[in-house]
Amino acid sequence: MPKLVFTTNDLREFQPELAARLETEVRDGAADEPADSALECRILERQAERPQIAVHIEGKDWVVSFTVTTPAAAGELRMATKVALRDRGRRVPYQRATRR
Repeated sequence: MPKLVFTTNDLREFQPELAARLETEVRDGAADEPADSALECRILERQAERPQIAVHIEGKDWVVSFTVTTPAAAGELRMATKVALRDRGRRVPYQRATRR
């Protein structure tokens, strides 16, 4: 299990139970990462059209970000974390097709 440090969690002050649950889900989702890796995570509350929770995970030389709609279902953040970390090397910037 990697060393995962939560530098920010906007929910800690007002919703400590939810904040703890989300941190546990992110930890569980990142459990497949190499044990010697050090990760930093920020959990932020966003007010858009619908309230969202934004998650930013930083490793050495990479960052992944994703959002889930509030209220997050149990296990939703864990699955979103697994998918984001799994797909971090596969994502490429959009490139418009060239005409032939």
